[in-house]
Amino acid sequence: MATVLPLKPATTKAETRKGRRPARTSAVRRRAPAAGRGGVILVLIALSLSHLAHGVRIVTGCEAWEAMAMVVTAGTRAYKPVAKFANPALIVAFAWSAGLNAFAFSASTAAI
Repeated sequence: MATVLPLKPATTKAETRKGRRPARTSAVRRRAPAAGRGGVILVLIALSLSHLAHGVRIVTGCEAWEAMAMVVTAGTRAYKPVAKFANPALIVAFAWSAGLNAFAFSASTAAI
């Protein structure tokens, strides 16, 4: 009688790469643009809040920390019972914020 030997199945490239993890540098390269974009957004928000606080400080004559506290609390979310009053007030507050930002920019120039 003949001896039968089992054959090993052929492996493909997809099977050999299946357990392989991506390199750490490729993960960093994928996330770097999002991290950079997030950093730029945070800097622009901080700059906008700073200019708004400067405008509030000029208008009200308060201390810098008080102006910053007013700016930060101006954008908080309202609860549902007061939302019908708070949402229009927030729209007005954001329009006022844009005006104060423009005022803060123009306050440092000589010509108006």
